Amino acid sequence: MTDRSQKYSSRWVVLFWIFLIHPLLWAEDAADHSPPKVIYASETSFSLVLVKGNNDSLSYSLDTRQNFDIMKNRIMLAGRFILSRSDGIKTAEIYTAHLKYDRKLGARAYLLGYTSYDQNKLAGYNFRVALSFGGGMTWVNQERTTFLTELAFGWNNEENTKSVNLDNVSDRNLLQKTMTSSFPTSILNNRLTCRVSKTAEVVLRITAFLNLEDARSYRMNNYASLSAAISPQLALKTSVEIIYDNDPVPGFKHTDAYLLSSLVIKI
Repeated sequence: MTDRSQKYSSRWVVLFWIFLIHPLLWAEDAADHSPPKVIYASETSFSLVLVKGNNDSLSYSLDTRQNFDIMKNRIMLAGRFILSRSDGIKTAEIYTAHLKYDRKLGARAYLLGYTSYDQNKLAGYNFRVALSFGGGMTWVNQERTTFLTELAFGWNNEENTKSVNLDNVSDRNLLQKTMTSSFPTSILNNRLTCRVSKTAEVVLRITAFLNLEDARSYRMNNYASLSAAISPQLALKTSVEIIYDNDPVPGFKHTDAYLLSSLVIKI
């Protein structure tokens, strides 16, 4: 074979290999520019709940939390439903829905937006709607322990049922009137998560809701839970939640307490 023939043969070999690996190179480039994947996680709890305070009942509740992670973004949707009756009279009626958005700024800091809807007529309010924006910081982020703080400022609108004393009136419907108010608020949230074993986890959370127009009007939400996994998709959880309102609707109690025994389904 002549030198020229060997030269042409070498070129054909090179072109042949480029032809073979070109689809692989293109596929790798396409993978790099493919749209980000959505990571979805769900946690739904079916609970036997004992409620004390403005609501007084042994009932069942449904709690759910849905998380969507897209690169540096997280969307969390949470809700709770409790409804019970005794002899035709409501002994507990609680509805909540929360939507939260996080945007990572780094390994520990993030921005957040938060909106919520709460209804608890037996505690004196027909609804509470809140919209807040702020940020958070993860102070400790270890394999077994996570501790974070969140601070947000926003606006709250609520409709309360206020008791009115009227002489010689026995109609219960005439002993209440509706008042609507709006005011600036701030939310301070601290949460500690500790994995005490391979299957058990403890969560402690303290959340303060502050009325920036009235320092006496604040609420504290204290939460503690212990959960134990029985499989990758199932867990048992016991939790206690105490909600304290320093300035409740007139005629209603300061404190509501919840004791829940739950079966948790995770996806």
